[in-house]
Amino acid sequence: MKHHRENKRQRRQKEKPKGSAYDRFYRNMRMKIVSAFFGMTIIVVIIWSAMYSIVAYVTDGMHRGEMREELYTDLHHTVELMEAANGGPASESQADLIALNARQLNVTIALQIRDGEWNIYGSGADRIRSHLDEVTSGEWYNYRWNNPFSTRDASLITTVQGSDGAVYRMAINKPLAAWYDHFYYAVSPQILFVLTIALMAFFATPWRKQMRMLRMMLDAMSRIARGDFAVELPEVKRSGDMEVIVEGLSDMATELQQLEQTRQRFISDVSHELQSPLTSITGFARALHNETLSKETRRDYLERIEAESMRLSKLSDSLLKLTMLESQRELVEPSAYSLDMQLKRTALALEPQWLSKRIELDIELDQVTVLGDEDALRQVWTNLLHNAIKFTPEEGTIRIQLTKEQQHARVIIADTGMGIAEEDLPHVFERFYKADKARTSSKGGSGLGLSIAATIVRQHGGTITASSVSGQGTTFEAMIPLQSDKLLALSNVSNDTRTAGSR
Repeated sequence: MKHHRENKRQRRQKEKPKGSAYDRFYRNMRMKIVSAFFGMTIIVVIIWSAMYSIVAYVTDGMHRGEMREELYTDLHHTVELMEAANGGPASESQADLIALNARQLNVTIALQIRDGEWNIYGSGADRIRSHLDEVTSGEWYNYRWNNPFSTRDASLITTVQGSDGAVYRMAINKPLAAWYDHFYYAVSPQILFVLTIALMAFFATPWRKQMRMLRMMLDAMSRIARGDFAVELPEVKRSGDMEVIVEGLSDMATELQQLEQTRQRFISDVSHELQSPLTSITGFARALHNETLSKETRRDYLERIEAESMRLSKLSDSLLKLTMLESQRELVEPSAYSLDMQLKRTALALEPQWLSKRIELDIELDQVTVLGDEDALRQVWTNLLHNAIKFTPEEGTIRIQLTKEQQHARVIIADTGMGIAEEDLPHVFERFYKADKARTSSKGGSGLGLSIAATIVRQHGGTITASSVSGQGTTFEAMIPLQSDKLLALSNVSNDTRTAGSR
């Protein structure tokens, strides 16, 4: 039974969930703050101790001469007291006065009486007795200390002359406080100051506010990781680097949400585009099972199935083309070529289409040489011209213009069709875009041509724009760099590869 309870307790401990990432971070942050201020306190104490020692040593050296004068003054004062006692040498009255003076001054005083004997007054006789044995004549001064933590002392042995001309051989020893006797009183305010700052920082509101912001950001990241991009973070002001991080996280969430919406819309559009031809193929295929259909009707149904199949094939090719372009997996072979000749050839390749509608072409082309992927840019002009022919009415006009402007080639393809509504213009380069008026399903197409053209132009470092006046026509304008740095580098690599292969 006991063993069963122990196993049950161990299972509960194993099943106990660990703290969240925020909780672990919060605990670690608190430990870091405590450790930081603890280390700061130690550093302050060390620095303060070093500074205190240096100042004490310098001050001590400056006061050594002053201490000698102070001891000499104390001896003169003692002689004055002896003379005021009006007693004989080493009388009881003099001894009392000298002992009293020694206690008041916290010193040890020695007076030589006769035959070299010394009378010592005050505590600390051992400190001065060794000096009395060593010095027999003359003046002697010693300022002694062992280490900053031990008591120091100053000793003076000299001859003092009284006011009546009498000469006294005297000695004095004065104990001095160790350097660090007052160190604790000096360093305590520093330690208290650091500890106060530590407590204020530990419980400070801004720090806790930042931790709340951090928890909010971690929650937002967790939601984003689960695929929930509808994250709204409040605006943050005056928070330093945290403000930049919050803004960056908000921008990332917004971009991801837009990307997800684009992905969902793309899936929906693809499904819709696929469903229409598949429905037609399925309906006509079922109808062919009817044996009573005439030969002409069967042929018509088969032609429609073939047309819808071709439509599916073109849609698949366009999707593959667009995917390869956007992922930059398509091989780019840049080369220098004549852009004006390419536009002429593209227009001639589509001659049957614009002639069948009796469309007039107005072509104005300057001689311009560009460095780019010739096949990819041919696809751009083909898509734009095909789009213009499709929506230009019979006996309309299409204008193709090429000019050189500084380091760019400017290509304009304009038609006189019904145009595009103003609210639809921002979306013309989106995948599967079809405006209700200008690009109806009756015109055919998958809605990927302009998207492919815009992607190719952007890959060449250029820009493409569309402008339109409803009922008057649409104008597409593309700006292609004459020599893109990226394509120039690829061209050099390609040329080097071909040269090496030829060798």
